[in-house]
Amino acid sequence: MLKRKSLKGLGALQPYAAIQYAKFNALADAMVMYEAGVNWLIDGNRAKISLNLQNRPVFTANGAGDFRSTDRKNMLVMQMQVAI
Repeated sequence: MLKRKSLKGLGALQPYAAIQYAKFNALADAMVMYEAGVNWLIDGNRAKISLNLQNRPVFTANGAGDFRSTDRKNMLVMQMQVAI
């Protein structure tokens, strides 16, 4: 977690990253997904705004019926969580 002083009393930033790897029998290629984002913790843990970027493969069936990774797509998500 980054120091609280970095936001001058407006909370704290918590960056994160993840990699997911899976080898499924139905897919000819391995599935590798990348994720990175940041949480903005406001007023302790009572409120949080998250921004997350995910990059994942797209699988397409070829002529032989094998599902191969043919493209990659991004997804950007922003969410807010409030404790009541």
